[in-house]
Order: sequence, then C-alpha cells, then structure tokens
Amino acid sequence: MRVPLYQKIAEHILRDIRSGMLKPGDRIPTVREMSEQYSVSAIVGLRVFKELSNSGLVEKHDGEGYFVSSIDGNLRKGRNLVCLFRPMREECVDDNFGNHILSGIMNSAIESNYNFIMPSSVLCMKRDIPNDMAAKQMAYEAAEIPDKAGILLDMRFSDQQISRYIVPIARGVPVVVVGRKSSVPGVKSSCMPFDEVEPQIATLAFRSGARFFFNFVTQEPYGRNTLVNQPFEERLIELGIGPETILETRNILRDAEGLVRVMEDMNVLIRKIAPQRSFCYCSDDHTAQVLFNGLAEKGLVGGKDYGLMGFGGLQMAFNNSPQIGTVVIPHDELGFNAVKLLELKQNEVVTSYSIQVNETL
Repeated sequence: MRVPLYQKIAEHILRDIRSGMLKPGDRIPTVREMSEQYSVSAIVGLRVFKELSNSGLVEKHDGEGYFVSSIDGNLRKGRNLVCLFRPMREECVDDNFGNHILSGIMNSAIESNYNFIMPSSVLCMKRDIPNDMAAKQMAYEAAEIPDKAGILLDMRFSDQQISRYIVPIARGVPVVVVGRKSSVPGVKSSCMPFDEVEPQIATLAFRSGARFFFNFVTQEPYGRNTLVNQPFEERLIELGIGPETILETRNILRDAEGLVRVMEDMNVLIRKIAPQRSFCYCSDDHTAQVLFNGLAEKGLVGGKDYGLMGFGGLQMAFNNSPQIGTVVIPHDELGFNAVKLLELKQNEVVTSYSIQVNETL
C-alpha cells in the first residue's frame, strides 16, 4: 500500500526528534517553509502538522508556531503509562521470566511513545507477592500520577486487590493484567494460552503410553490452580483415564517435609506400576526441576523411567541432561501485547507458545 506523502514527511521529522537531532524546544518549520523544503502544497503541510500534533512529540505555541515538546509538556498529553510490575533483578542462568516481560513492556512503550513510569513502591514485588498493604500503597502512588494513558499490573495482583484498590483509582483509563486472565469487569488481560495448551499436553502424555499421572499444582492468590492443570485433568478423563489414576499434589515447594514424603511416594509408585508408564505434569518449571532432581537421587531418570513436563519455558528446563519438556512462552511478548492492548477495543490477547517435549516425554 502506498504511504501518503504527508505521512512520509511527518515520519521523517519524528525520526529526527526520536534520534535527538531535534531537541525539546526546537522549532518545527512553518507550513510555508515545509512547502518549499519538500515541494508540497500548503494542504499537505497542514496534514503533516496534524500528524505531528497527534504524536504527542510536537506542540503548538499560539502565535509562535510548532515546537518539539518539552519533557513536561509531553507529560501533560495523557501519555503516562503506569507500570505496577516487579522490577528488574540480576539476570541468572535459570529464570529471567519477570525481566523479559518487563523488557517487552518497555520496548513496546517506547515504540508507542508512552512515558514509562514505575512508582518506587513496586520494589516490594522484587521478591514477594504483593499483600493488601503493598497493593494499596502502589494504588495510592499510581493515583498521584497525572494524565494516565493506562495501568499495567503484575499477574501476582489478585482480582480482589484489583477490584478494591486499582479500579477505583483508574477512573476510566485502561487497566491490563500482564501474564494471566482477570475476571474483573472491564480489566484487560495479556495472558498465556492455558486453555489451549493443557489439553494438548494431556493428549501427548496419553499417546506416549502413560497411564498413571501425577499432577503438580502451584496455587497462587490469583487462582493459578484453576488456570493451569484443570484442563489437563479434564482432557485425560475424556481420553478414558480413570480419576483414580490421576494424583494431584499442591504447593510441594512450600513444604520441605511434605516434599520429602512426595518423593518417597513417587519413587515407590513409579517402580510399582512399571512397566506401565507414569507421567508428571507441573504447572511451572521450578516444580518440574525439583521433581527431576529429587527423583534422580532415587535413581529414576526423567524420560526413561517416567515422563515429565513443566510450563513456562524457563532456561532451567534446558540446562539439564536430559532436557526437561516445557511449554515455551515468549515472555517479552506478554509485555509487548499488554501495551498494545491499551489502544485496542478487545479485552484479551493470548500469547503464542510452543510445546518443547525435549527429552523427558
């Protein structure tokens, strides 16, 4: 499709602004000067100025002309994107989930010309899930930010916290939860494809010959157990697997003594039902890693003695030998889509994914 001339000229000027060639306060050529410089009509020149004004990077000073917006001027134009998300932490070899999501948010915000703002209170989420007091403080600081274009929320905010603290201060601006679906009316979601993925994993496990299933669920305040693993069990039952051969265990990483017991029980069961195959599905890669290591200490090898699949696509799954199967989610895409949702009419965008069976299915 041919790009109109006025858009080409506007984009050329905007590139000069973004690159720093034109700085805040610099004057933009007048319509007459632009007409002479680019050999276009005054009508085209006027359309160029309309494009520039809509970008938020150029502002009109009555009686003086158009100028590159100052920082303060730009902040008054309703382009302030409030991000209540866990802050960056040091990169590691195993898990950079939050870092990659935040990177996607920031890149998308820059591309869309938003003023990216993270209140200092988000530091409480560097390690912890926000409690009500933390959520309330973050909402208070977000409320103080003028001319909001939208509010992005970490998936670890509960829907109750969103309804109680965030929605009242949003005052009509879009609110997007990054990483999961929200059931709060009017709140948008950039989410992972739980409903689509889980039945596929169950089918793959069944076709691998597995007839006994361990289902490991990590519960979170926002109801992760209802999002992950439930469709997995439902699909197994559709395939004719009896509920008595599906064992569900929750939150094993939060109970050291319970974890020891689970490892002992799994060791006995896996060996007892052999040569029938067992399959372990975990709602996150951390749990899959712990199972992999714990069963290895019992002399059981993932992929050989049992099947194993995690969720998330964290690097830790690929650092093992054999490599652990996982559902790979492009984490930066979750953040990128969240920003784009602010200007879309739809309430949800589901990220892409790939199922990497690796060497443990």
